[in-house]
Amino acid sequence: MRLFILDQTWFSGAISQPHSDTLNEFYSTIETATEEIIKNEHPTKGQAFPTGRTLVKKEIARIAFHPLYRVSSNGLTSSDISRIIAFLSTPDYEVSLVALEFLHRIFLSHEDGPVAEEHVDAIVKELLKLMLDSKIKGECLAMLYKCLSLVPQLLRFPWRLDGQRLVQFNEGWRHIAHFFNTINQQPDVMCSLLHFSSVLVNEIHEEALNEDIGEMIEDWVSFIETCAQCEENEIIRLTLSQVIGSGNVTFVLAEPLHAFENLTFRLWKIIINLLIDDSVEVKISMASGLPNVLQSVAQGKCVPMHASNSQ
Repeated sequence: MRLFILDQTWFSGAISQPHSDTLNEFYSTIETATEEIIKNEHPTKGQAFPTGRTLVKKEIARIAFHPLYRVSSNGLTSSDISRIIAFLSTPDYEVSLVALEFLHRIFLSHEDGPVAEEHVDAIVKELLKLMLDSKIKGECLAMLYKCLSLVPQLLRFPWRLDGQRLVQFNEGWRHIAHFFNTINQQPDVMCSLLHFSSVLVNEIHEEALNEDIGEMIEDWVSFIETCAQCEENEIIRLTLSQVIGSGNVTFVLAEPLHAFENLTFRLWKIIINLLIDDSVEVKISMASGLPNVLQSVAQGKCVPMHASNSQ
């Protein structure tokens, strides 16, 4: 079966047919073999088969992506991108995770990597749709946030998705703010959301309306206060210190927002608490990032909020 998969003939027609149909045709081709494996290993084939088939799909995805890690200087083709999106959109959690892990590695090397801008744009649209439609959760959601954090230039509103779907700032941010209150302190998701939200805030704060900025920063500061209070989760506080130390949100520290003056104080308070955290790693991380924060503030890397409101 592995040799059959490596032949990759099942990908022929991936461009002309819907992604899900293409995958389902191939899955049905190997279904008989999979059933035989399950029958031989488990007396209750009906109960074990879904898990067994999912594991086969996961292996198929890994094999399919393997040659793409070594693409030539010509880069990924349209067929490759269709293949990625097909696996990304599958309802099987384990298969989607393989696709997301592949995308994360590709995005990490994007500037010098094998993905054309139009292909990155198509993939990011698919990621945003998955996020907005709440189709993935847990480890997959954490990896999705990691992927989006690496392409900040494509996160500016409006988000133009398939067809006539146009997501403006209010809708997009409302969805993200909802996640701030519903992720139930899953450490991996919270850490990834910390990075993603800080990148997004930094990328879009100059183009949002002044009143929208205040609401956005209010939501974000409340979220990081929640993260700072995760006493039993050192990794979350460590990630928070890294996010603040990155300098992405130093504009909040330098210039208090009109009608939201306490946000600046609250963010400084978080920094101070991280500097005296019970964890040595957290303290060292925040202390290491503090010079970067102070330098950014001193250089005036902030938005003059009052000026825009007085016009």
